[in-house]
Amino acid sequence: MRVDPDEEAARLAGLDALGIVGTPPEPHFDAVCRTACRLFGVRSAFVGFIDDTQLWLKTPCIDVPTASPRELGLCDHTIRSDAMLIVPDTRADPRFRSLPGVAAPDGFRFYAGIPLSLTPGIRIGTFCLIDPEPRGGLSESDADAFRDLAEIVIAHLRLTEASARRSHEIEQAAIREALIREQHREINARAEAQAAANHQLTMAEQLASVGNWRVDFADGQLVWSESLYAIAGRDPRGPAPTQAAFAQIYHPDDQERLEGIVADAVARGASFDFETRLLRPDGAVRDVVVRGVCRGEGTVTGLIGVLIDVTEQRRAEDEVRRSELRYRGLAETLPLLIWTMRVGDGQATYANAQFHAYYGPIGLD
Repeated sequence: MRVDPDEEAARLAGLDALGIVGTPPEPHFDAVCRTACRLFGVRSAFVGFIDDTQLWLKTPCIDVPTASPRELGLCDHTIRSDAMLIVPDTRADPRFRSLPGVAAPDGFRFYAGIPLSLTPGIRIGTFCLIDPEPRGGLSESDADAFRDLAEIVIAHLRLTEASARRSHEIEQAAIREALIREQHREINARAEAQAAANHQLTMAEQLASVGNWRVDFADGQLVWSESLYAIAGRDPRGPAPTQAAFAQIYHPDDQERLEGIVADAVARGASFDFETRLLRPDGAVRDVVVRGVCRGEGTVTGLIGVLIDVTEQRRAEDEVRRSELRYRGLAETLPLLIWTMRVGDGQATYANAQFHAYYGPIGLD
């Protein structure tokens, strides 16, 4: 009989899922086989399973090796249908007379086998009776008793199947839990890395006197960085500022101009930047530069940008200008020739009146 490849693949998959091939003998299977020997008066009974190449016995048998090529045994024929296979005299049957277990001097003559199925049509093994003496077969009542014992074997196999399924579920659950733990570890590691990066960014912003901000027009809620709160002199734990209050943090004299700049940028979907005075809640004024870009494709959905505190820079520039004015005022009053030049190219950058009176006009950068 030709074996259907799909049925054989399903049969082997079912046997593999059971995980019974290669496991040690178990008392309950041995007990069923001993009962069969006593009940039917045969020398041997066994439970066997057929994989793709071998017949493997779950229960020890003096007449059949624990493992043997499947094509050299009668069980390979038994699993080809759901019916009980009875061979009264194997040496009289041309299909089996040359098989090693039959042709041997002490080989078996009588064989009876029932296919074992946990799923209809999927026959993974056999429950067999063998004896060195031929016999006429099994009576109807003996055949019924043989089937009953086979059902006991199948019941034990279902327990094995349930145990294998449970072990697989436990294994899969352990894998999932390990995966979840690893993902949790990665998430924590990323969160820690992000927190460290945010901390470094905050430190960099604070050192550079820079804060970042963004606003979504959908909810009108402004989001400020910690550094921007510090520049604005506001408590980050307090209520978050809203888009409507955006211009109100700046000096009243600047608000109308700034609102116009931002409105024009939004209308054009363009970037913007301006310099203005920020008014802190305590009345202190800070010189700031604000730069922003529009977000969204086609329709502007929000703004994102930075605010730079240039107060100290402006103070330093003013101090340099005042110092320059004081220096030049002094230079103009001294009866000396005074000039300055760039070191890099020797270009004159200043000459006092006495210098011009003595040398005449010179080109200044």
